[in-house]
Amino acid sequence: MKHYLKKLEDTIREHWDQKALCDYEGESFTYADLAKHIEMFRLFLNESGITKRNKIAICARNSARWAIAFWDINVNGCVAVPLLADFHPNSVSALTNHSDSVMLFTDEDIWKKLNPAQMPALKAAINVKDRSMLWHRDELVAEAWENREKAFAQIGAEGEAITWDKAGEYGVLPATVSVHKGETLFPRIDAAKMLVELEEAEKAARGPQVKLNPVLPDVTIDEFAKCDMRVCKVLACEAVKKSEKLLKFQLDDGSGTPRQILSGIHKFYEPE
Repeated sequence: MKHYLKKLEDTIREHWDQKALCDYEGESFTYADLAKHIEMFRLFLNESGITKRNKIAICARNSARWAIAFWDINVNGCVAVPLLADFHPNSVSALTNHSDSVMLFTDEDIWKKLNPAQMPALKAAINVKDRSMLWHRDELVAEAWENREKAFAQIGAEGEAITWDKAGEYGVLPATVSVHKGETLFPRIDAAKMLVELEEAEKAARGPQVKLNPVLPDVTIDEFAKCDMRVCKVLACEAVKKSEKLLKFQLDDGSGTPRQILSGIHKFYEPE
């Protein structure tokens, strides 16, 4: 029995120029288009630090582009985590976080309702409709996503090369072609320069040095003995109107005169 990915490969080979995915009365994609997206996603993974078996969630309306995102993930060895677009935003965030998904393909309107802080493992969110980056936490992932099409072009996989017969020749140049230095996709990091910049940024973040008052001398035991420290009995306690934090206390400190104080502990304790 053929593995389903081998079956997909054979189908792409046999029906290269035929339609593979389409929306009702909308856009359509050939098997060649599908192969191009899968290959560009592979190039992206190679430079992004995202590896096989990493989880990538999909939460978007059913469409041809949803299917492309699924095949991008699946064919390249990552684990697709499909989520219903009708789920409540809190549920989408919770499931994305619970699955340890490092990327999320979604619609722009869904993303606006999500909170990245609830998904700490998430590195980036991609718009299913136009493949634009909605948000990112990881600069390496953002840079790799932005440069994936350039990387695809540099391996000779554009223009007339996008045919099944030419697919096996990606990266193989004819003898008559002259080689020129290509554009650098991922510039070399100058570690020494970066350390200097980090030190300067740290100094700027500290701001001007604040002159501290001199430390007062320690008190003696005799001076400390003059402090009047008492345990009070709570006579009454009630919430302060129009305040979320304050409680009002009536206390008996043994002096015969009740004392009134306010304390900002209402977030942790009820008057009872």
